[in-house]
Amino acid sequence: MIREKNITELELLAPAKNADFGIAAIKAGADAVYIGAEQFGARAAAGNSLSEITRLVEFAHQYYARVYVVVNTIIYENELSQVESLIHSLYKIGVDAIIIQDLGILKMNIPPIPIFASTQTNNYDLERIKFIDSLGVDRIILARELSLEQIDTIRQHTRADLEAFIYGALCVSLSGQCYMSAESCGRSANRGECSQMCRHQFTLKQEDGKVIEKDKYLLSLKDLNLENYLKSLIKSGVTSFKIEGRLKDISYITNSVAHFRLKLDDAIRLLNLKEKRYKKQSSGESIHHFIPDLSRTFSRGTTNYFIDSIKLKNRKMSTFDTQKSIGKLIGTVCEASGRAIIIDNSEQINNNDGLCYYDEKGTLQGFSVNSVSDASHSKSKGNMQDFGVNKYGKTKIIANKNLKSIKRGTKLYRNDDVEFEKIMKNKPCDRVLRVDISIADQEGKLIFTAKGEDNNISTYSYSPATDEQRNPLNFDTIEKQLRKTGNTIFEVGKVIIPQGLKLACSIAELNQIRRELLDTLLEKRRENYPQLHRQNTPIKYEGKLREDEILNIANSLSKKLYTEVLGENLHHQLAPEVSKDFSEIPLMTTCYCIKRELGVCPKDNKKGNKEKYLYLQDNQNKYKVQFDCANCRNLIYKQ
Repeated sequence: MIREKNITELELLAPAKNADFGIAAIKAGADAVYIGAEQFGARAAAGNSLSEITRLVEFAHQYYARVYVVVNTIIYENELSQVESLIHSLYKIGVDAIIIQDLGILKMNIPPIPIFASTQTNNYDLERIKFIDSLGVDRIILARELSLEQIDTIRQHTRADLEAFIYGALCVSLSGQCYMSAESCGRSANRGECSQMCRHQFTLKQEDGKVIEKDKYLLSLKDLNLENYLKSLIKSGVTSFKIEGRLKDISYITNSVAHFRLKLDDAIRLLNLKEKRYKKQSSGESIHHFIPDLSRTFSRGTTNYFIDSIKLKNRKMSTFDTQKSIGKLIGTVCEASGRAIIIDNSEQINNNDGLCYYDEKGTLQGFSVNSVSDASHSKSKGNMQDFGVNKYGKTKIIANKNLKSIKRGTKLYRNDDVEFEKIMKNKPCDRVLRVDISIADQEGKLIFTAKGEDNNISTYSYSPATDEQRNPLNFDTIEKQLRKTGNTIFEVGKVIIPQGLKLACSIAELNQIRRELLDTLLEKRRENYPQLHRQNTPIKYEGKLREDEILNIANSLSKKLYTEVLGENLHHQLAPEVSKDFSEIPLMTTCYCIKRELGVCPKDNKKGNKEKYLYLQDNQNKYKVQFDCANCRNLIYKQ
């Protein structure tokens, strides 16, 4: 296996709920996928057996795509031997790396499998990241809250590869530092059981009881989308670009991977115009039988979050009115009466589509489409261009229920696109490996050669028949038969046949030659798979940990590691899930600021809210929000 020198490989990394989801992601263009084992993953509802992971590994490695397994929960003392055994099993089946949160794993007797530090290890502060890097991990998965400038600095001070999230749901708290779910209902985010408290409705109050916002989704963030920052992230030193969503459906996976495959390929092409420096990590070409469109699968609306540090003022990151997917804007209501509405639409609408809208109170309402008809000649008030979204003219929709709260001018969104889902359920993507086939005459023997990607080659030696009664196959027939790749993963590019070649064999024999040639080539690919191995980097502790950082120590091995660094004076040495003491710690630490989101941040607005504390209240609990304005952080405590 020969790799090009001075070339940086860039990886599009996709989530896999199970093997089928991972296979779909790879077909759509993922260079790697991450998947959970039966236990110890940060999404407990997305676990998989070793046999399922093996099936995914075998499929992925054909394309030199990689499979990473998440082992990114904190680990209790009685689970240490089980985790160690799991890691050995994952190494044996060819998993390319494990993603960890609990640093005690570094003290285990494990094989040389690469180790990635999950974003759950709180990779936000530079000194913390330098410490993680000094442990000899192979990759650091960066916190979503980091700006490009911060990533630039991190790259200058670290050895490990850097991975960044580019799309998907956002946790409002710094990863690994959220304990609200564990405190409120015993379901720990650090154990893969988050109850998503941040998606609850809250009322925001001042200390004197004055209500600022009532029953709003004040901690529910929009989804991250950094498609316009890919080139900048590459220049900053990021080499893996991660899509979130191990609990999302397969349409979301296929659609988002296909979209970012095209975007990342375009970024590589543009960056390589001056000097060829970058390439995608895996092999093969994905063929999309649909047009990727992120708004046609799950989306809460998007934000670039903190990536652009100079454009934070007046940026809306949250979705106060709903925590659900609203989908794509498709039109505006011209008329409404009972179950019937006429809309000025920018997208084709189909029977059984799910549509939604915000009523006058700002509450999200939804309905299904029972029937659709053309209403271009409707005598509705106003002309057809009133709302500026017209493309298909006017459409009359009959809903499945009475739409009392819908008014003229209401914007309609589609959050269930039945036609798009049909495409996704058929065969939305193929992925093929290019191969050139040639024939050479060497001293009376014909040598068939298949040269595939990554310099893999297979040959087949054939002795032509001496029976002069057999008519040789003509050029066109030979080429046609050699191009028939059937159900293999190959697609033939060039076919090189010498002038005047006389190949006296049957079509059946030629087909058998081609099959053996491609089978051997696939075996060569498997033999030459570039398996990753953990770097044997000596541990030399660097960086300085913050005194207020919660270390999430849950077992003797992680305690041993931190003791070697910090001595016996460990601040908050036990994970709250172990100590059961949540009384003095922030249940959330957020860079997202409620005041800034409401436009009352004192830094941005001289007349802003200068209260040091505000209070969030839901149906069961009350929380104190402390504003650490010096560090632009919110600390949320149980009241």
